[in-house]
Amino acid sequence: MTPFLSVFLIITAAGAVIILLPEHIINLLVRENGPAENAQVAIYAAGAIISLLYAKKKIWLHGLSGGIILTIFALRELDFQKKFTGISITRTKFYFSPDFSLSAKIFCGLIVLGILSVVVFFAIKNIKALLNGFRRHEDWAITTINGLILIPIALVTDSSLRSLKFAGIKTAENIHLFKAVLEETIELAIPVFFLIALFQYGRAVQKSG
Repeated sequence: MTPFLSVFLIITAAGAVIILLPEHIINLLVRENGPAENAQVAIYAAGAIISLLYAKKKIWLHGLSGGIILTIFALRELDFQKKFTGISITRTKFYFSPDFSLSAKIFCGLIVLGILSVVVFFAIKNIKALLNGFRRHEDWAITTINGLILIPIALVTDSSLRSLKFAGIKTAENIHLFKAVLEETIELAIPVFFLIALFQYGRAVQKSG
């Protein structure tokens, strides 16, 4: 499945949910810590466990760092980045706020830098293999890129209404509900793609071995 077809299907599915389900059920599905978010956390956790198993079995040499990153994604869905501060430590608002001590800002800043270091290390070690796999039309590489493409799309969707409001553009009454469904659908698709890619990669390694 191509990235463009994946995005099209996701948007179509989100529209279908809006049309077919009652509003109160939709709100229940996409609310904070609701079924959609819990499903994302569960799938990320499953992917992290598989990555660690791959590292142990030498199927994927960078499975440890991959498992750590997927765990970080799961914690993000649980809003762990703002559990102790009330403000996400990844936002500049936290570091300029007078409500937090300098020591707290330094400590949280080090955590963020540590996470970025793991992500950069992971990207450097895996980008060549991913691109080579994509050129060879490997299923796992294509599926992984599907998931990666959806990440910026999810971020843009998340900030879309704020951007429109900042620009002074009025939106329809039910657009908030559509945006919530679309965002959660995309965010759910991301770990699904990564989990499928892990299974595909494991099969490819076993066949080549």
